Amino acid sequence: MKKTKLKQNLTIDDFMPIIPWEEIERVLGKRRYKKFSKWMYGQTSYQGGVFVLDLDRFLKGLPVID
Repeated sequence: MKKTKLKQNLTIDDFMPIIPWEEIERVLGKRRYKKFSKWMYGQTSYQGGVFVLDLDRFLKGLPVID
């Protein structure tokens, strides 16, 4: 099996899309953002935002899985 050299140093951001909190608040509006924040309580999140899959679950009305 041939090994491939990486062209850059990878970080977790290269694998898990993150949406900044400020962007979520801007798009959802204050009322829905407050509901989302409550839904996210206890969820694993990234310092600068949330994982796309978490926002997707919230928008689909699915329960927290973390």
